[in-house]
Amino acid sequence: FSSLCSPLCSVVLAASCHDLDHPGRTNNFLIESHNELAINYNDTSVLENHHIATMFRLCREDERQNIFRAVPPAKAKAVRKRVIQLVLATDLSMHFSFVANLKNRLAVSFSPTTNDEDMTILLRTIIKCADLSNPARPEKVSRYWTAAVTEEFFQQGDEERARGMTISAFMDRTQVCLVVHACKHNTH
Repeated sequence: FSSLCSPLCSVVLAASCHDLDHPGRTNNFLIESHNELAINYNDTSVLENHHIATMFRLCREDERQNIFRAVPPAKAKAVRKRVIQLVLATDLSMHFSFVANLKNRLAVSFSPTTNDEDMTILLRTIIKCADLSNPARPEKVSRYWTAAVTEEFFQQGDEERARGMTISAFMDRTQVCLVVHACKHNTH
């Protein structure tokens, strides 16, 4: 169980669950539509809290899926805390405050090998980069996922329109989407 408690394992766990049971809508949509998830998580990092809770609930409900079953409670608690911190880092509403905090920390001193807080900042940075890394993937893979995410956005926009809500930025299929347009017509 010592490897399960390593920083690398925490980031792998966080990456594996950071979009678990994603409903295909944004935090803002869930909040504005008074969705049950928004109510459950008090309009705060709704999806991120849901992803984390779903993973830990699955571990608790089925002993076969409980990767923490042989881990001492104190170590399991520490891993849980770090995974929560890492998944919450993927909430884009916190992006600019995170970047400001990172810059401030780097300006003073930064030693992830000797400082646990710095290690957590490094791991949060890694998971944020991985979460937003689609353009860095091979072109065919990147185009596939860009199209899939764009369609998901458009479906949210369609639902917003049907509900009489303000259509969120980038979610309106009746407007030109430059990202998809560029992907479809780029021959380089």
